[in-house]
Amino acid sequence: MYIIAEIGSYFDSDKVRAKKLIVFATGTSTMSEINETIRAIRSLGNEDHILPQCITSYPSHFENVNIRAMKSMGEIFDVLTGYSEHPFVRQ
Repeated sequence: MYIIAEIGSYFDSDKVRAKKLIVFATGTSTMSEINETIRAIRSLGNEDHILPQCITSYPSHFENVNIRAMKSMGEIFDVLTGYSEHPFVRQ
C-alpha cells in the first residue's frame, strides 16, 4: 500500500506514521516546499518516500522536462526519485 500526495498538501499523519510508502508529486513545488514536506514526514518517523520529477504541461517536449532535477532531489533530500511523464509523440 502506498500514498500519492502533492507537496504542501494535507496528508494523513496516521498513514504516515504507519510507514506507508509516499509518492509525492513535485509539480511546480519549490525546493523549499519539498524540503518542508520531507522534514514533516521524517519528523513522523517515515523515511519511505519517492520524489518523481513531474511536468505540469502536457504533452511535454523533451527539452522542457528538466531530467537533472531527479538527480538534484535525490542528492539533496537523500530519497529515491523518478519521472512522471506525458511525452509529446509525433505520429
